[in-house]
This record gives sequence, structure tokens and C-alpha cells, in this order.
Amino acid sequence: SLLLGMRLESSFQRANTFQLFSPDADPVTGLLDTTDRLPAATLTQSLTGPLAERPMQLRLGYGKTVNRPDLRELSPSTYYDVKTNREVVGNPDLTRAVIENYDLRWEWYLSSDESVSVAGFVKQFTDPIESVIEVGAAGRLTLANASAAQNNGLEFDVRKSIGFGSG
Repeated sequence: SLLLGMRLESSFQRANTFQLFSPDADPVTGLLDTTDRLPAATLTQSLTGPLAERPMQLRLGYGKTVNRPDLRELSPSTYYDVKTNREVVGNPDLTRAVIENYDLRWEWYLSSDESVSVAGFVKQFTDPIESVIEVGAAGRLTLANASAAQNNGLEFDVRKSIGFGSG
């Protein structure tokens, strides 16, 4: 079976950062105004063979998504990140990242609540947002768009009933 879809996302973000000690100065503005067409497709093929008494299928998928900076990341003001224990300075020049996802998955259904699957995936990023350590003694972080990145992986999934059913 073939499943096709398309999502249209329009986004407008503006972060105006005012200068505390220069109230008459123009604010620094981080602006994102984008419209994205985000297609998705899944092709699923049932498999038959010597193990056909248990349903198996092969699934090929594609999807396009985006990752936008949040408002504090678009502002050049400094904030404290408790996860990294560092100060972070936002970047008003950030753009949104585009992510293309490809995956191939084999699924074997042993029963209605038990299955085994193996999948491989590739994610290709255009303009991914990354943390960068600023040059200087403070070791502050800032954010920047890299030109590209790729993430590849394998995924193994086993779902097994352990007998704690409802009822």
C-alpha cells in the first residue's frame, strides 16, 4: 500500500530585543518568516514465504520536517542554561533547519501484542542549529546554523507480552 501526504506550515516569529541602557536605540530583531511544504510518503509491502503464518511487512518511508529556533534563541540576550551550566547568547541571524527523514523497516507480527522489527534510517539536515562555544575566557555558548549534517542509525525493537493483561 502507498500512503502520501503533504503538510503546509507557515510560521512567523519576531524577537525584538531592546537595549536596557540605551532605550532610544533601535531594538535588535530576530525574524523568521517561512512557509514550508512538508511531504511524507510510506510504501508498505506484505511479505510471504516460509514464515507466512505470522504476518511480516517491509515499510519504506520518507518525511520532511523543520526545526525552528525558539524566541530566546532568536534574541541576542544572555540566558542561563541549567543543562549545560553555562550562559547562552542567542543569535538573531538563525534560520530554521530542514530535515529529510528516510527509513526502511522490516516488521514481523508474532501476535496481536508481540512483534519484532529492524529498521535503518538516515536523517539529512540543512542549516541545523548547533551550540557553539564563544571565543574567550567565559566559555559562553551561542547558537549558529551549520551548513549540513547527517544522522544514520539502526533500530531494533522487540515487543513481548509478559502476561499482565487487563481484566
